[in-house]
Amino acid sequence: EWIPLKALRKDRTERYSSAESLAAEVRRYLCGEALEAGPETARYRVRKFLKRNKAPFTAAALVLAALIIGLIGTTLFAVEAARQRDQARTARLQAEERLDGLRSLIGDMSGSINLSVKNLEGGLKVRSLMLEAAERQLGLLRGEAEATGDPLLLHAVGEALVAFGDLAGGSRIANEGDRAGAEAYYLQAATLYEALSARDDLPEASAFGIRYMLPRILNRQADLRIEQQRVDEALALIREAQSLLEPLAATGDVPARREYNIAFERLGDIETGRGDHQAALVHFLAHLAEMESLIAEEGLENLDLQRGLAMSLQRVGFCRAELGGAEAGLADLERSLELMQLVSGERPDDLRRANDVGWASIFLGQALLDSAQPTHRDRGARLYVDASRRIVAICVAEAGESGYRDAVRSVVPEVHRTLIEAGYPGEAEVQLEAALLALQPVVERQPGNIALAELYGALVKLRD
Repeated sequence: EWIPLKALRKDRTERYSSAESLAAEVRRYLCGEALEAGPETARYRVRKFLKRNKAPFTAAALVLAALIIGLIGTTLFAVEAARQRDQARTARLQAEERLDGLRSLIGDMSGSINLSVKNLEGGLKVRSLMLEAAERQLGLLRGEAEATGDPLLLHAVGEALVAFGDLAGGSRIANEGDRAGAEAYYLQAATLYEALSARDDLPEASAFGIRYMLPRILNRQADLRIEQQRVDEALALIREAQSLLEPLAATGDVPARREYNIAFERLGDIETGRGDHQAALVHFLAHLAEMESLIAEEGLENLDLQRGLAMSLQRVGFCRAELGGAEAGLADLERSLELMQLVSGERPDDLRRANDVGWASIFLGQALLDSAQPTHRDRGARLYVDASRRIVAICVAEAGESGYRDAVRSVVPEVHRTLIEAGYPGEAEVQLEAALLALQPVVERQPGNIALAELYGALVKLRD
């Protein structure tokens, strides 16, 4: 717990100077090296040092212990004195400062820290432990916010609850696959914002951001319902979110417009699941038009909008191919893959963006394999094999992430079957053997990862 406690210190100068320094600390923990966090780390380093030099430095250790005891006493005295001096400060200021550190830690865990430890065994577990420590801090801060009723503090608590939901099992970032945990966090946040949005004393500068949060949460809850195939519940959540977002999007605010527009994507996904590709295409084309409008206004340098456009093109291309044949969707699917490669190239350490490239290759590869042109079919087979290798490599890099395991579970067997049916049995066997070869050492290194072992066993059966 030393790492998140240092990251949450009240004084900014006592926290980690950057996400990179926090990531370096996590790597030291994973490698069994001494940490820099807090006074506990000093004792820890001494203990490690003395284990290597026990006999010569026994006396020095006693002196050091005395110094440490004195330092602790002095520090406790200083802390108590500071606490008494700070009693005049308001609870709001104190809580805001602590929440600022909490928000920074959450952002680092979902962003830079997540990328920095993704290739290290145990990295996902470390993030989970840090999340537990941060949650305990949030519990204390939430009590302060509810006691004071301050809307800004409640807003900060609500944002943290949403971030916890995303990290637990949301569909927007790498997560631990805990869908029930995600739903619990989202429900708490929704309840908080329902009450908060109804208040008439919201600060003018923050009222828009506060009212924007509830429809965002509803959309996240809809994502979970779609995954669970609870379509009617998802539709109700989407419609409610759109009704709340419509006046916010009408102001021209880009995040609100983007969130409002995502509803068309979700509606199209629901229709696709029902097999109604014509109805789905109508929704996807509406989404595509708005994405192109946003990019025209914001510029091509906005990578998140570029990715959103690529996802929209992928869906449009798929529906067009389903409705009008493989050739009808090729142009959209080609552009989607190009954009995904562009975004991934700008963020080479982001596994989620690399995963996007894999799926874009799958969609384009399928359309090419369905083509009557031999050159298209050959390229489609190559894209299928490359996509399978990429998606397996991502799972190998972070085998604790449920979404990456699920991708391998669906992609590798489907690629194997499709290539055989399309007349490419050699390529089918190559991609399957490559997947088994890449996964085997990870399964052996992580005997506690039961889900990964089950996945590997299913692929072995596929080969047999």
